[in-house]
Amino acid sequence: MALQEQVVRDLREAVKARATERVSTLRLLMAQLTNEELALRKRTLSDEETQRIIQREVKKRKEAAAGFRAGNRFEASEREDAERAILEAYLPVPLSDAEVEKVVREVLTASGGVSLGKVVGAVMAKVRGRADGARVRALVESILSS
Repeated sequence: MALQEQVVRDLREAVKARATERVSTLRLLMAQLTNEELALRKRTLSDEETQRIIQREVKKRKEAAAGFRAGNRFEASEREDAERAILEAYLPVPLSDAEVEKVVREVLTASGGVSLGKVVGAVMAKVRGRADGARVRALVESILSS
């Protein structure tokens, strides 16, 4: 089943269960998916495109929660964290640091460790949404410096 279809099905179930927070979050996600479909002039998005949109929404929630915490608005921060948790359920399981390090070392041996940017780009192409870019960059820098 396509990821977008899963979101629609989960939205229907949440409406029936009257889970207001989940309904609200999934409706916002569906709006983003629809907007992206219209922008790309597509009927349906691929799972990869859907994941990218969900990752973007997760990142927005993470940044908003951090901003609310900085402004001592803990209730709003908790709401953003709850929405982020709902959205993260649709993403693949993130790789551990050891798994990412293994991929980094593979890319370094294959490429000869040319430059930081090229190595990070190659690693990001392999992990494709299962690892944060900042984390990958930090690992590559630490391995290259040692």
